[in-house]
Amino acid sequence: MSLLDHLQTWKDGKSKIFAAERFVVSITPTLGNEKKARYVEIDGNGLLGRATLWEDGSLELEALDKESEQTTIQASHVIATAAELGDCLNWWLSEIATYAPPET
Repeated sequence: MSLLDHLQTWKDGKSKIFAAERFVVSITPTLGNEKKARYVEIDGNGLLGRATLWEDGSLELEALDKESEQTTIQASHVIATAAELGDCLNWWLSEIATYAPPET
């Protein structure tokens, strides 16, 4: 199974968490011709998150505060295994789930 295909496996494995947190989660089909990529998007807890994975193992994790439009998560990784991908995505998900907007 390619890393791009593993994104669906990760999402399926977290379905109970997504439902409990009332997160809206989507995964794009594989996009691109020369350099393939997929996106996971999470909308919840006041954030819009996007994980972008390219077929070469490059992974970008981001999240924006929906109200302030400020970046709250920005991380880049190079992934070699499905286990590494799962670890990075789980960290990203935990950051989204525990996010508390700054006091204004």
